[in-house]
Amino acid sequence: MCGRGGEGWRKPSLATCRNEIDDILKASLFFLYQPMQNAFKMRKRVEKVKHVVVKSLDM
Repeated sequence: MCGRGGEGWRKPSLATCRNEIDDILKASLFFLYQPMQNAFKMRKRVEKVKHVVVKSLDM
């Protein structure tokens, strides 16, 4: 990062680093979330499976 007077490289502020990290994390969440969202939208509807419990006496 250059200064205003063109004095070479300066260390970025902590707020700038936080903002860049937030942008990177949001982009990575999009890459993970978007394919899953598309898969849920495109999946076939099926009936819910009802589990029948057989009651038996264990002696």
